[in-house]
Amino acid sequence: YNIDKSMCNGFDTISGGVDHGLPAAIVNNFDYGNAFVGHYNAGDIQYANHASIENNNLIYWKETKNFANGCSAHITGGYYAKGNMALPDQGTFIIENTTFGNGVMLEANHHCNVGITGVLCMPQYVLHNIKWNNQKSGNWIWFQYHNTQGHNANQNHGGIFTLSPASISAIEAGQVNENEMIFPSEYVSLVSSKFVYLLSLPN
Repeated sequence: YNIDKSMCNGFDTISGGVDHGLPAAIVNNFDYGNAFVGHYNAGDIQYANHASIENNNLIYWKETKNFANGCSAHITGGYYAKGNMALPDQGTFIIENTTFGNGVMLEANHHCNVGITGVLCMPQYVLHNIKWNNQKSGNWIWFQYHNTQGHNANQNHGGIFTLSPASISAIEAGQVNENEMIFPSEYVSLVSSKFVYLLSLPN
C-alpha cells in the first residue's frame, strides 16, 4: 500500500511537476433523458463509444486536464444528439472519431469564473475526424459573453475550437464529405468575436 500521501497529488512538485495522472475510460455507456451527464472535475478520464441522446446536457464537464500520456482523447467514438455539450474550462480537450447529430450545441467554457471553478478559461477543443450531421438552425457553438469581473479583459469569452492537423489535411485532399463538416471548407478554427485582433494577423 502507499504510505507516501504526496503520491496522491495531481503533480509531483519535488521532481519538477511530473504528472501522476492514470488514464481510465468509461466505455459503451448510453445516456437518454437525463438532466446532466458527466461530472465536475475529472482528469485523465475518457468517454469511449459514448452515446448521449435527448439529455439537457449531453456532456456536463467543468474542469479537466491534458492526459498524462500526452495523446489520449477525452471523447472518442461517441454519438451525441439533441442536447447541449457543456465543455470544460481549461486544457486541450480532444474529441475524435465522433458523430454529432441533430440539435447539438457546443458550449465553450461553460463554468468559467462561476464560484471557485474555472482556472485559465481559455481551453482548446481539438476536433479530429468528427462528423457534423446537425441540421439545427441558429448557432451551433456558443461562447460565454457575460462579464463578472471589474475589468474589460474577462476571459469568460475564451475557448478555441479547431480541427486537428490530420483533419485539415483530409479536407485539403478532398477526403471529407462537405455535408459532414462543422466549418465551411475554407475555415479550420473558431473563437469568440471578442478577439477581433486575430483578424489582423498575417495569413
